[in-house]
Amino acid sequence: MEGMASVALFLVVFFVRSVISVDWDYSGAGGPSHWSTLFPTCGGRYQSPVDIVPGEAPQGAHLGPLGFSGYDDVSKPFDYELTNDGHTVQLNVLTDSRRMTLSGGGLTSQYDLVQFHFHWGNSSSGGAEHTLNGKRYPAELHLVHYNTKYGNSSQAMSHSDGIAVLGVYVDVGPEDHPVMTKLISYYSTLKYSGTTVPVNDTFSMKGMLPDNVKDYYRYQGSLTTPKCLEVVTWSVLRDPLRVSHGQMNAFRSLLVNKQGESPDRILQNNYRPTQQLNGRTIYRSN
Repeated sequence: MEGMASVALFLVVFFVRSVISVDWDYSGAGGPSHWSTLFPTCGGRYQSPVDIVPGEAPQGAHLGPLGFSGYDDVSKPFDYELTNDGHTVQLNVLTDSRRMTLSGGGLTSQYDLVQFHFHWGNSSSGGAEHTLNGKRYPAELHLVHYNTKYGNSSQAMSHSDGIAVLGVYVDVGPEDHPVMTKLISYYSTLKYSGTTVPVNDTFSMKGMLPDNVKDYYRYQGSLTTPKCLEVVTWSVLRDPLRVSHGQMNAFRSLLVNKQGESPDRILQNNYRPTQQLNGRTIYRSN
C-alpha cells in the first residue's frame, strides 16, 4: 500500500510541475497572449478553453452516461492537500485510499482523479474558462483524471487520450454549498501563494457535481495552462454547480504573492481566453 501511495504522490508532483512555471501569469508580460511565445505548445491548433454553442453541437451517438466510481464513497477519509500555487487553489489527491474513477461517456479507458482546481473572476460577472453561447459563468471547476492504461501521468501526458478533464460551471445562488463550506474553511491558511494545508476529511466528491450529470459537451483539446499540451478529452457539464455569493467571494481572499512580498495581489481573473476550434466538433450527449 505504501508503494501505491508513493506512486500516487509522484503523479501529483509530476502533474503540478508540468503545468506550473514562474514565467507565466494571467496578465502582463507573462499573460495568455504571450504563452505561445514562452511555450510553443500553447500555440497549437487544438487549444482549450473554447466557446460552446449548444445549437451548433450535434448529438454524439457514442456519448453515453458518464460513470463515477468511488465519487460517493464516504466510508474512508479523503487524504489530500489544498494548495495555493499563485495561479489557483487546487486539491491534490495524495493516496489511493479513496480511488475515484471517471469512465463511460465514450471514454476508451478508465481515468483516475489526480486533482481538481478552480478558475474565477474578480466579480460574479465572469471567471469560467469555457463560455456557453458567449456567456461566462462566475467560476469553473476542473476535475483532472489520467488514463490508467498508461500506468502513470508521466506516460499519459505523451498520448492524445492521456488526460480526461471534467469541467463544471459554477454559478452563484442564495445558499451555501455544503462541500464548498468544508473546502473554504481552509482558505484562511492558504492566503499566500506557496502555502499548503493537509486535509484528512470525509465528504462525497459527488457533492462537487450538479444533480444532472447526463447532459454534457465533449471535444478534444488541451490543458488550459502552460504547457497547454493537447492531450485532454474534455467533458463539460451543461448544468452548473451553485454556491453562495459569500463562498464565491472567499476565492478572492487568496493572494498571488508570497507572504512578506508586497504589494498584495488578489488571485482573480485566472482564466484563459477562449481559443479557436480550428475545425473541431463539439458534441452534446443528449
